[in-house]
Amino acid sequence: MKFLRNNNNLIFNIPLISFIFTIIFEKALSRKIILIQNAEPDQHDSNILSLTGEARSICLNELIQNDESLRPQIIYAQNPNGDVYTPLPLKTVNYLASQLNIKIIDTFKERQQAKLASTIENLPDDIETVLLCWNRYQIELLVKTLGIDNPPTWNDGYDNLWIVENDNLKDTTQNLGSCIERVKADLISGTSTLSLKTFHIMIFVFFLFLFLN
Repeated sequence: MKFLRNNNNLIFNIPLISFIFTIIFEKALSRKIILIQNAEPDQHDSNILSLTGEARSICLNELIQNDESLRPQIIYAQNPNGDVYTPLPLKTVNYLASQLNIKIIDTFKERQQAKLASTIENLPDDIETVLLCWNRYQIELLVKTLGIDNPPTWNDGYDNLWIVENDNLKDTTQNLGSCIERVKADLISGTSTLSLKTFHIMIFVFFLFLFLN
């Protein structure tokens, strides 16, 4: 009788267990993973962002502000010390992370896709949106480790934006052209103003030196 009673309790609890498992499983599947490549590098120094790249890194914050569904709770950036040293992914998301008050995780190197995918899979359930910034040559393989068997080709475009959710991939764009041009103008203006101030200081110091001598 005790055995039957225990079995009855188990049978009674199976629907509840299944329901709980389904909720957990669906929550894990519904996690949104956003992928971008590093912003544009400088033409003469590939370890720094160009003016356009800096503007894009700033405009990523505007992208999030305009679409809260893209707001990440965790940001992963490719570790700079891979096969080739490249700090660009990290620099691309620095401004966004500072605005969102999120610490960037950069412990994974460019070819550690499987380890990164496993880490994302085992994140706490309350982490619903994750942003990854990687070099373009590894993104397709990275997406495959996230469960997308036949991803499209990642075009050589810095404006690309992929979203992996519910085992599906959405191929879209950041659409930041107007923001980038506006921010570039601001950055140029700020640089010019700084240069002018520096020039005035130098003139002041020069005449002060003449006066004292």
